[in-house]
Amino acid sequence: MIHSLIIGFGISGLTYAEQLIKNKKKFIIIDEKEPGASSVASGVYNPTVLKRYSMTWNGDQFLKYAIPFYEKISKRIDQKINYPSSINRIFSKPAEFNQWSSASDNPVLKKYLLNQYFTEANKYINSPNGYGKVVNTGRIDLQQLIKTFKDQLENSIFNIDEFDYERLNIETGKIEYKGIMAKNIVFCEGHKIKYNPYFNFLPIRGSKGEMLIIKAPLLQENEIIKGPIFIVPIKNDLYWVGANFDNTYVTLNPTEKSKNWILEKLNKIIICSYKVIEHKAHIRPTVADRKPIIGTHKEFKNLHVLNGLGSRGILSAPLLSNWLYQSIQSNEKIPIEVNISRFN
Repeated sequence: MIHSLIIGFGISGLTYAEQLIKNKKKFIIIDEKEPGASSVASGVYNPTVLKRYSMTWNGDQFLKYAIPFYEKISKRIDQKINYPSSINRIFSKPAEFNQWSSASDNPVLKKYLLNQYFTEANKYINSPNGYGKVVNTGRIDLQQLIKTFKDQLENSIFNIDEFDYERLNIETGKIEYKGIMAKNIVFCEGHKIKYNPYFNFLPIRGSKGEMLIIKAPLLQENEIIKGPIFIVPIKNDLYWVGANFDNTYVTLNPTEKSKNWILEKLNKIIICSYKVIEHKAHIRPTVADRKPIIGTHKEFKNLHVLNGLGSRGILSAPLLSNWLYQSIQSNEKIPIEVNISRFN
């Protein structure tokens, strides 16, 4: 009998699988063929909220746990995935630096927001009001991480299939699914949890985001740019650009309307030629109170959930997956702010 059957292999499923590998527990993953939100996410980790110049909930602790976590995975899979980078926050008006400077005096924020006004930006970046610099941030190459992690799993561990809830048999202390016997099943399905009959009561909704990959040889920028949207350097003159937020979407496909919205914002930031290489869309799982949901089903004690990570999953998933594992294994308490019990 294995320890856990994991349903879904985005950043939630991957980080929980890594907890099991670290603790020498056996598992099997079932994931749909259609890639989820993690497959096109920017991978930026940043514990600050640059709209309001504040910290995300538990952001400092999430970051302290996440970086060593990803570095250990990097060594195990023998693949570079962490690319530290500052974030250059473009000011929309001169007075914005006063807000920035005030925020940087905060004892928690001061190690992230440099109390300095920068003006000498890349000549192809439009920043007439200057910019601030966020440090101790960067990007995880999420696409490379998911691919390499998956490729190194045995074929018997990773299964591509649509999960059939009617085939799930729940017994005391174990579950059975298509011949797989496991002590636990952990659902990491993202926004598709709305189809899960055991957890569809959770207030998780989909927020559609669209992004572009552009090629801009003249830009020659190595740091992440944040204006109305993010511009994230990848490699070979390629940049991840986005994303928008759409809670009223009617199609899962990319749309010209969103593409034009992104291009309008992009053209306000950079003043060099570029070519759009890719245009993709994804659905983020978001929660009404903007915090993830982890924990155990109220009635079925071997059914668990790790979901609702939203746009900051790369930052929070490592520690959240540890909290869930410790809760399952040692009955340790999950913080109430992210505990599923707040919706029971």
